[in-house]
Amino acid sequence: MQAYYSEDSTFQELEKNAPTHGPYVLQEEFMFKGNKLCAPVCHLRELLAREAHGGSLVGHFGLNKTVDILRGHFFWPKIGEDIHKVVSRCSIHQKAKSQFHQRLCTPLPLSLKPGEDVSMDFAVALSRTKRGKDSFMVVIDRFSKMAHFVACYKTGDASYVAGLYFKEILRHHGVPRTIASDRDTKFLPHF
Repeated sequence: MQAYYSEDSTFQELEKNAPTHGPYVLQEEFMFKGNKLCAPVCHLRELLAREAHGGSLVGHFGLNKTVDILRGHFFWPKIGEDIHKVVSRCSIHQKAKSQFHQRLCTPLPLSLKPGEDVSMDFAVALSRTKRGKDSFMVVIDRFSKMAHFVACYKTGDASYVAGLYFKEILRHHGVPRTIASDRDTKFLPHF
């Protein structure tokens, strides 16, 4: 390991002076920064990154988790950049990332008439009104992009949301063909 330290511009000066105290310490040919092993420029950095990212003992983590794992035990300059290179070349990670983004980025079908297709969501944790309401149910007509904002309570269940929808939206636009939502628990039970 000492040969690698002497070839690495970050650690070669420290290795020559063999520090025994301070932020860097040399113990039995291994350099430590605090309690973290310093990894010089060599094949070990990539091996550590690949093992932390997808090794059979740890799992198959994303970039941030892999960086956190390695930063907990090792030190080298630009550790995040090196790990990013390894993770970006990982075929399993790229395939999973691609499938995840395909699910997230699938556009909703075009609406052909007003009031036929709507999207619903909630804006929550807002300041309370004089009547104690702390949220808005947001309903958007996907054809005209007209938005309705209905004041409501954050704690409302599916029956409450259905009642609001019938009272505030249905009377203006009728029954929609489709309602898109973010699968909030308020929508799932029986709305």
